[in-house]
Amino acid sequence: MKFKRLMSILLSMIMVVGLLAGCGSSEVKAADLPTEANGAALPGDEYDRGIWYGFMPDELAGAELSKVVTWKQYCTMLGNMIQRYDAKAYPEWEKMTAEMPETAMKRDGAMLALLFAGKVIGMDDFNAWNWPPEFDWGSQCSWDYPLDWDKPMMFMGNQEENSIWPGILYSFGFRASSVTRQCLMDMIDGNPGLDKDFTLDMAMRSVVRLYESDDDIAYNYACAMLEQVKETPEGQKIIAAAEERKQAILASETNIVKSDTYIQGETYTGTAYYVSNNGNDKANGKSPETAWATLDRLSSVNFRFGDVIFFERGGIWREAMLPYNIRSTEGLTLSAYGEGEKPRFYGSPENGAGAEKWELYYDGSNGEKVWKFHEKMADTSVIVMNGGETYAKRDLAYWNGNKYLKENDFSKEYIVEQELKDMEFFTKILYKANPCDASHIYYDDNIDGNYILLEGELYLRCDEGNPGEVFQSIEFSTAHPFGDGVANYTTLDNLNVSYCRPICAGGRDGNSTDYWYVQNCELSWGGGYIAFFADENNPYGANMGYYWMDGGFPNCNGSGNRIRNNYSHHAYQEGPTLETFADDSDLCCDTIMEGNLTEYCLMGMLLINWDNEIREPHIFSNIYYRDNMVLYSGFENFYNVYPVETTVEGWYGTLGLRVMDTHAIGFSEQPNAHDGTVSISDNVFAFSGSQLIFNGGMTEEYSDIFDGNTYAQLPGMVWLTWMTYPHYDAQIYESVCDPEEAIIEIVKDENATIISFD
Repeated sequence: MKFKRLMSILLSMIMVVGLLAGCGSSEVKAADLPTEANGAALPGDEYDRGIWYGFMPDELAGAELSKVVTWKQYCTMLGNMIQRYDAKAYPEWEKMTAEMPETAMKRDGAMLALLFAGKVIGMDDFNAWNWPPEFDWGSQCSWDYPLDWDKPMMFMGNQEENSIWPGILYSFGFRASSVTRQCLMDMIDGNPGLDKDFTLDMAMRSVVRLYESDDDIAYNYACAMLEQVKETPEGQKIIAAAEERKQAILASETNIVKSDTYIQGETYTGTAYYVSNNGNDKANGKSPETAWATLDRLSSVNFRFGDVIFFERGGIWREAMLPYNIRSTEGLTLSAYGEGEKPRFYGSPENGAGAEKWELYYDGSNGEKVWKFHEKMADTSVIVMNGGETYAKRDLAYWNGNKYLKENDFSKEYIVEQELKDMEFFTKILYKANPCDASHIYYDDNIDGNYILLEGELYLRCDEGNPGEVFQSIEFSTAHPFGDGVANYTTLDNLNVSYCRPICAGGRDGNSTDYWYVQNCELSWGGGYIAFFADENNPYGANMGYYWMDGGFPNCNGSGNRIRNNYSHHAYQEGPTLETFADDSDLCCDTIMEGNLTEYCLMGMLLINWDNEIREPHIFSNIYYRDNMVLYSGFENFYNVYPVETTVEGWYGTLGLRVMDTHAIGFSEQPNAHDGTVSISDNVFAFSGSQLIFNGGMTEEYSDIFDGNTYAQLPGMVWLTWMTYPHYDAQIYESVCDPEEAIIEIVKDENATIISFD
């Protein structure tokens, strides 16, 4: 094979300290946090990790992996896991398994024990969707178990007569590790093998997978591994290269110049206009000395193709939404002039620091302090403190058209002071009546094409004290759309767009945008706003509660786009993305994404075609993703996701965005057809919180597009997840943890540089 190298790096034995540094402010149980074990680093191998966690019974220490475990030994192993996960649940398990025999265990007994253990700790729902293959399971089962196997169990919304079939589905399809994406138990030659011996190796891996099927534990495991990898020479080399690129993008100069010839992204041929925080809207706006001051002043200008608007560096424009005449004018360039930082366009209406801006709303007896902001706020997805040193996550509640209900119990009203955790907030917007009407949930659209966002009271719990005193800067990521739906030949150059709705090109008048250039920009802290709430009339089904605004930072569709040399970070969903929808009629071709740095986005980069069937206008052509760097996908996430039980027939369990949705680069579940001129080359994909690559539905015919990329994944985690049977009612995903199999054999990047830290 022609791959450059397969590097296997032995991690030095280091103390696991500060494991959550840089990994966000998620509140988790103390038992979830990895701690040092005899000074050893957290292992990447599941079996070794089970020993590290303390799951191994003393009597099995040092035993051969092939040793067949007994019922008592396996239940002891599960009990050790339960004590670590939730010590309060252990007495119930101890009572349930007090009379377990010393008889050898078969795999059918193990799947039953797993289901009962999951029930004890509240993890008996599904977090995966893989139907086991058809097999004669009845003849493989012994039907003789020391656990109460015929106890009725809720599964898929129905009461099952006994627990065997739910146990099979639970262990071999519907519950999986959030670290490795593997089901709790592996198949044997494509069959569950319920009548086979259950070995120590199988036992330990199944217990670790159940424990790590908790998203918080998986996230903290990823954080621990990231900290270990940062100490390695190869990890430091990647991080240093990313930092060098970041600084180069932030310091990039303006090279847009006047010319008789229009070259998009390089020249302008029309009039230059200037805007400065020190300007005057009564001036003529045609020189730095006579610059205008506000975006509102620009709304009355009759812009023409080839014009440019220069914003002064160091300036800041808040609640920034480009006027409609800017968004609708073709051939318009927005860039920077002067010295210093890029001009900043914030959805945040103000810096929330200052004690006078916060009123103590609730002072609890246990030190809980909930503060109300002095101004009403539009829908807000995250509050960012001290430039990103920390942040507060939003809490969720369901709007029923009249009031807010608890997200997981619609029989109870949502009470802010009872629900908020420390460093969580809630924006209490009183929407209009219909919770499923996006135009009433998200914004009002007035006659001149601009947006009027609905607002409500904002409550932040900060037990440390008045947030205006605790933090030097507080910015609110609100749903203001800076430049949604721009016209063809629009260029954004050397701008900072932050704390706002994602930057999407298409959507104006229902059309895609062609020749959209975004270059040398910083795009950050955006997305995650409510588009609409679901009810029984919504196609997503009753009780799903909410649906997010998504989109990329930046997102483009159409043809002729150039997304170059941008620093995208902390996007709720994805970074640079090319995406076409089934109702789009435009071509998707001639697009280049190069030189970008993407960090801390849920999904780093996407190439998406949402057509269910291949359509000629949407066959990708001349699409190039090259020389990009994507790091830390899924880390420092600011999305809160709670289990939501939907009443849709045939469904029961957890829905919504999760850590497991994380990847550095991904494709949709559709074919993503192309004509052979799509290339993903010379990129660096590194350190994903879940899988490195998600190949949703790209068939073998269309998958040979990777060449010469560098892949670096955290120990023990997934390199590739791909859907082997792409159909919505039977999505069978396969996750691959072996780098050579994933990158060389499946992705087919034979010139890859693979960096493994195992």
